[in-house]
Amino acid sequence: MIQKLEKRMQSALHAYYSQVCSPNRFANCKCQPEYMDQIQQGRYVFPRKESLNADAFRQQFGNEMPEQLQAYFSVYHPEVSGFHPCSPYSKDGIILYSSFPQGLQNILQDADILGNTYHTIDLEQYIPIGFISYFGSRVFMDRMTGHIYVEDYEDDVLCPEPLADELIGFIQDIRTYPEWRIARFLRKDIRERLLYEIHGKKRRKGIGRFCHEAESILKESAVVAHGRLSEEEILQTVQQCDQFSMQHLNWYIMAYAKELDRKLCSFREALSMVLDNGMAAVILSEHTAIIETEQVCGTPMRYVLHDAEKEEI
Repeated sequence: MIQKLEKRMQSALHAYYSQVCSPNRFANCKCQPEYMDQIQQGRYVFPRKESLNADAFRQQFGNEMPEQLQAYFSVYHPEVSGFHPCSPYSKDGIILYSSFPQGLQNILQDADILGNTYHTIDLEQYIPIGFISYFGSRVFMDRMTGHIYVEDYEDDVLCPEPLADELIGFIQDIRTYPEWRIARFLRKDIRERLLYEIHGKKRRKGIGRFCHEAESILKESAVVAHGRLSEEEILQTVQQCDQFSMQHLNWYIMAYAKELDRKLCSFREALSMVLDNGMAAVILSEHTAIIETEQVCGTPMRYVLHDAEKEEI
């Protein structure tokens, strides 16, 4: 049974990683240098060098690790992160811990923290396996059923409906492309079409349209500043509306210029590469975006967007 699960899990992991456009998304993965070198070359799943030692898990939770979680840890791989269509936080990334030793350590640390601070979630039944990137709410696996749940960050309880019946199916449904983040800033009637363009063969056309038709396609409530903004004005605006995001290392660049497109980097790095590059570009974090339109004469039009409403898609 476990061998079949391992094969299914590895198939799901390979399918997931095949969607990853750039290994830079795993730049902060904690693993041995030999694995990081391979990750940077686009190889993400590795055989374990030793059997999984689940003693620490057993000591923490008082029972054996569920078989699907064992299958997840049966090989080494980085984190699994992306967007899940059934998540109540549909515009926020879900991050499942990696299967490197640090990933299991994160699970144990989460359980220890939750055990000391929460009384509403039964840690004999639910295992924390990841978190929601912006809110920090945990993702849980039901030890008995294998169902996957997320935590309601306001009430510290589990959302009533599971996101998936099993971990393998959950991984198969995760959308990896960061372009999904722009949906929060767009009018509902054009979201699907523009996302299709940007994620497909018409990417450059879609990026250009997103930048140059901003006035007509953006939600008014999402625009917190626009005009021929200086870098300092952009910094001050982001500081005011989303200071937390300025510390993120996963700002994503969508750019007409191929040498900039699809890069993941810090806020400062993204801003320095995009501003005054002369062509249409967008940088995205979880809830904030900055648009640089094509430069014609002088400082181009720029927009700072923030998802203040956090409206569901």
